Amino acid sequence: MALPLTPNIAKAVEKLYPPHEVDEVVRLLTEECADNLPNCQSSDEYALEDLRFAVLELSAGNIEKLRQVVRMANEDWRDVLWEAGSTRRYQRTLLGSSWQLNVKTRAASHARYWNRLAIIAAFALSFVLIVSGAPPQHLLGTGVMVGVVYAAGRHLLLRPLGPPHEGAAMLLKMTLIVLLGSGALGYVAAMIIRPFL
Repeated sequence: MALPLTPNIAKAVEKLYPPHEVDEVVRLLTEECADNLPNCQSSDEYALEDLRFAVLELSAGNIEKLRQVVRMANEDWRDVLWEAGSTRRYQRTLLGSSWQLNVKTRAASHARYWNRLAIIAAFALSFVLIVSGAPPQHLLGTGVMVGVVYAAGRHLLLRPLGPPHEGAAMLLKMTLIVLLGSGALGYVAAMIIRPFL
């Protein structure tokens, strides 16, 4: 089954190739530069957008060159990304104001926001509770509350991108690492400062 193009890639194809070549370019991208690539079986069109932009950039609007680059991607798509470098500037130059941040990039940005918020909250709560001499139960309870808010926020943000509970184990691991790490840092900082208060 062919993996469709994102709106950004579809617009880029129309800008780069003459109308009589567009169907063949679309076929190459949707069938041969798709989830058939090595280690991309679970990727969707948004996850492959940067790679497809790299393929288009290296092809420079030449369909024969496009075929070569697609073959290179089928051998090892990392070579394509390495040769193209960052495609963000190319995307914006090619599409101008019609370029749109794709849904996965937007969700990743929101997830990073929640991540930063959880780190700050866990550090601050741990620090304040230890400095104020609160019992460890308060620290644990507050940490659990921050963890639940963080996990719920990330789950809600990432939910539209895949089936429910997809990556739940990874989300839990990342939550624990973030909260335990930042909470421990707050604890250590508080223990260093507390004797001077």
